[in-house]
Amino acid sequence: MSRGTQPGGALYVVPSSSHVFSSAYTAVGHGAVLSGVAVGVPPSLGGAWKTSQLAKVTTVVKSGEQNAFYTYYDLGMQQAPSSSNPCTADPGELVSGVAAPYRVAELVTPGYWTASTLDQANPGFVGSYYLNDQHFVARHSYWYTLYAAVWAPFGEVADLRPDAIDFGVPAFADAGGNGSEASDKETLALSVNGHLLAKRAETDYGHQPEDFYVSSSKTGWYTLTDDESRYYPGLNFSGILSPRVTFAWHFYAVPSTVGSDFRLTDGFWPSFLPEGMSLTNSAAPGSKTTVLLRFARQSSDTGNIPRDAVTKVQAWFSADGTHWKSVAVRHTSGGWIATVPNPVKGDVSLRVQATGSHGDTTSETVYKAYAIS
Repeated sequence: MSRGTQPGGALYVVPSSSHVFSSAYTAVGHGAVLSGVAVGVPPSLGGAWKTSQLAKVTTVVKSGEQNAFYTYYDLGMQQAPSSSNPCTADPGELVSGVAAPYRVAELVTPGYWTASTLDQANPGFVGSYYLNDQHFVARHSYWYTLYAAVWAPFGEVADLRPDAIDFGVPAFADAGGNGSEASDKETLALSVNGHLLAKRAETDYGHQPEDFYVSSSKTGWYTLTDDESRYYPGLNFSGILSPRVTFAWHFYAVPSTVGSDFRLTDGFWPSFLPEGMSLTNSAAPGSKTTVLLRFARQSSDTGNIPRDAVTKVQAWFSADGTHWKSVAVRHTSGGWIATVPNPVKGDVSLRVQATGSHGDTTSETVYKAYAIS
């Protein structure tokens, strides 16, 4: 049995066989993070694990996308989704806390884990990365790459309502939607048939930005633009990658046909996935980079996503963010692919425009998407 004291000197005794209590532990050693959850209280501390009973997790934390002097990397064990045990292990054990880039390999207990990071800058923690519900199996190996280029806001396409357009403003994230900046600033505008309906500038430091909700029941061609930049008081983001991203959605809408519910407007969220980037998210001078272009349509209400297929894709690159050159785009079984001829120095900005099956267009520009070194 186990015993302990409460404030005031009260003594309590818990039988080790008791099912009223649950216990959990997380321990970090040399190259291993071990954790467990059990019903009852163990009669004594200790235990041993064999390598063959563990999983191997290798994580690469790249640099260039986070404005931080340290990037802390944690692993924490979770309950299995089917578990009714209310006790969980420590939510996070520090595995590494140094400047990126770095690579770390750990042996971990089989089960469900969370991999997360925190970015430390002079004002405090300014960003994070979060991978939940990662299931590790004994004798299996897993690889993760965090902070890969290219970062940009990523979320849901605007909602069309009977009398309004509703757009939720997302934070910066990697192409998988995992990492996020603590805050940014944006300028939003919506027009219909060439007439401006609304414009709003906002800095969302310290709060979640409200939706860009614009009343309109007009039928016609709408244009929604979003100009977002990373922002944090006291920090200069000019030296990092993906500091600014602009969007433009052009779509035809008839709000009166929606009824009392809502549905997604036409359009897509683009994302860039460059291959062969170094640990600092850079490409070799004068080389060529293959960039996979993805186009997503997602909503919290999966029953209100009208079909819209990408029929044409155009892409451009720039070595200075001002002068643009077109690049060839091809459609393969793996998706849309662009090949970028890299300059001999500087950074590469990327731009894409996708045309949908209803004549709609979606444009995205990411400034300083990756570096040349």
